[in-house]
Amino acid sequence: ETARGGLIKRGMYLDHCDVAALLNVEREQIGMDGIETLDDMAALKRKVLDAARRAVVLNADDPRCLALATEFASPVRTLLFSRDAQSSALRDHRARGGDVLYVDGEMIAWGLGAKTVSLLGASEIPVTKDGLFWQHASNAMAAAGLA
Repeated sequence: ETARGGLIKRGMYLDHCDVAALLNVEREQIGMDGIETLDDMAALKRKVLDAARRAVVLNADDPRCLALATEFASPVRTLLFSRDAQSSALRDHRARGGDVLYVDGEMIAWGLGAKTVSLLGASEIPVTKDGLFWQHASNAMAAAGLA
């Protein structure tokens, strides 16, 4: 993932990469540097995903990130992550053979097909302050997907 300001001011700093992530499309920087809508922000941030050659990691809890999930085809793998282990988006993606990462209780897990691997507890990530700051667990799922 690359910051909005850097993309606008300096463009993409590489031609391609192995993996890329889009964690969210937020309102916080709307109205700056010609980005007037959430759709403008999503289009800008998508440039990073378009550089990926092996995999993209998308936040299934963010509707604009999730909307991109079907736009990447083989050989680019699409991984979805969610704080909701019962997310219909994750269930559907997994049923189609896609990788998913999710929080099940307090455990971050990775799933593909019938296989599930528990990675670590959200409270084991120091920056979550014993799981209190869930946003950082989302960042950890994205990082696991990138890895």
